[in-house]
Amino acid sequence: MVFYLVSRYEEYLPHEKDQHGRYMASNSIACKNNFLELPLVNMLCRKFADLIIRQYPSFKIKEPAYEFVPTFDVDIAFAHLAKGFPRNILGMGKLILKGKMKELEFRLRVMSGKEKDPYDNFGYQFQQVSKFNLDPVYFILIGDLGPYDRNNDYRARRFRQLTRMLADNYSTGIHPSYRSSEDGSLLTEEINRLKEITGKEVNRSRQHFLRLKLPDTYRLLLENGITDDFSMGYSDKVGFRASISSNYYFYDIEKESETNLRI
Repeated sequence: MVFYLVSRYEEYLPHEKDQHGRYMASNSIACKNNFLELPLVNMLCRKFADLIIRQYPSFKIKEPAYEFVPTFDVDIAFAHLAKGFPRNILGMGKLILKGKMKELEFRLRVMSGKEKDPYDNFGYQFQQVSKFNLDPVYFILIGDLGPYDRNNDYRARRFRQLTRMLADNYSTGIHPSYRSSEDGSLLTEEINRLKEITGKEVNRSRQHFLRLKLPDTYRLLLENGITDDFSMGYSDKVGFRASISSNYYFYDIEKESETNLRI
């Protein structure tokens, strides 16, 4: 039972996908049997450990330590800044055509430094993680512009400054673009971009839109040097997708092989 749940065996089987090609929570045995919000594997292991201790009182069980790790996906860092000249001109043109002159005036004030960008709440985030002594992880979308990839231009000075500042002060990782799920070369390119900007190795990841396809996505991450992935969740329901609240290593069922990719 533990192997079935944690290996995500059911995701290798034929199943219905949503409009983004994702495995849906409603397909899962956990959702159908109302234990999605329970770390059932941990609960079973705890009961098993209690039975062992009852029989062998001197037997010691290593208790996992609780850890809270806040994570942030930087899908769009700034609403108006660091978008690049063509996108800014196009955006302002649309506002003029729609007669939204107050919005145009505000956008110009933001771009001239007279108003704060409405998406720039990083100062508040830093204040909170410092207040509670937390070690967050920032996943940065650095792919090219597309229908579902709307982040700032990775070449823009302000975006690069923010990215370097995040990497200098906190743990960071790649937020692979929507399209990289179909094109592995894009993931490699995006990781190299992040390395170039931060000057650091990239070994953490969380899929944009949580586009996780087993085992393909994890194999691709392994090929690109990713050691820790944070995508094991559903986009439409809160809960434990693998019925476990502990870190574990991805096991490739098709290859019958252990890996060093920590989930």
